[in-house]
Amino acid sequence: MIAGFDKWVVGMKLWQTKTINIPAAEAYWVRSKDKLITIDKSKVPNADQYKVWMQVQTDYGQVFKVYQVTDTQIIFDWNHELAGKDLTFDITIKEIK
Repeated sequence: MIAGFDKWVVGMKLWQTKTINIPAAEAYWVRSKDKLITIDKSKVPNADQYKVWMQVQTDYGQVFKVYQVTDTQIIFDWNHELAGKDLTFDITIKEIK
């Protein structure tokens, strides 16, 4: 669940609907250059097959996107794909437990 989501539903009644806008900083955060990881191509198996915005997964389950490919390096982006984006939801309360 998005951290900023909870506060928007507090006080809503059964079958009430509302539209909420969650700023990026309260959702998946802003994009960070600290989450760009540069690796020499010589250390990446099949490095010539990597293309910009290709999604890759490590043996440990981490998901990255290829941000940039140069002659000698590949830069991977570890930011969440929704990082930096404000989110809008239409919420209807259907059950309260």
